[in-house]
Amino acid sequence: MMWLSGCAGPARPPVDEAEEAPIDDPLESLNRHTQTGFLFVDDHVLYPVADAYGEVVPDRLRASVRNLLETLGQPAVALNHLLQGNPRYSWNAFERLVVNAVVGIGGLFDVATDWGLPYRPADFGQTFGVWGIGDGPYLFLPFFGPSNPRDSIGLALGFAANPAVLLDGWEAAGALGGELAVGAVDGRSRRTEVLNRLRHESFDFYISLRAVYYQNRRFRVEQGRNGE
Repeated sequence: MMWLSGCAGPARPPVDEAEEAPIDDPLESLNRHTQTGFLFVDDHVLYPVADAYGEVVPDRLRASVRNLLETLGQPAVALNHLLQGNPRYSWNAFERLVVNAVVGIGGLFDVATDWGLPYRPADFGQTFGVWGIGDGPYLFLPFFGPSNPRDSIGLALGFAANPAVLLDGWEAAGALGGELAVGAVDGRSRRTEVLNRLRHESFDFYISLRAVYYQNRRFRVEQGRNGE
């Protein structure tokens, strides 16, 4: 699901928020209301759909969906690794794109990983962080979830770099919308356990989600900066 994307993937072990750099959250009241409203939609719409998707759709088909979405995002990944000063990872992303698009039947199968070309994510928000642009105030965006001005702009640039924009008019909008919808359902299905644990074990889910988001994003910026 889109709004947990910043909290997903390998990251360092969670730490006390007090040990982190301060988080600027001047819009906390608005952010809390936005999160509460979106959680209502998530509980009554997105979660049931994602749960049904996970139960009905076979694992192999779900894997193919993820592989296809990842392949569509590889041009932006390659560009961001290059902008971060990591040409080796940029070339790795380009090789993944070619291998999976050709041998993996349009990206439905992840042949590249088996060929020693692992997936290494990179995005524009991370790139801006590597360039020294700060987080800015915390934002909770409807549907997209935890963010900040830097990552929000990076998200918009990520959409602009999607191959679907090469289509004409409504075709591009339809392709992007379909990709977002499928990605949201698939991502929500995969992150159900993480989300449930965070919601039920947190004294304040808002604070916990915000902390995990910033821990993950700052860690990824350090990865990009150090070429890890």
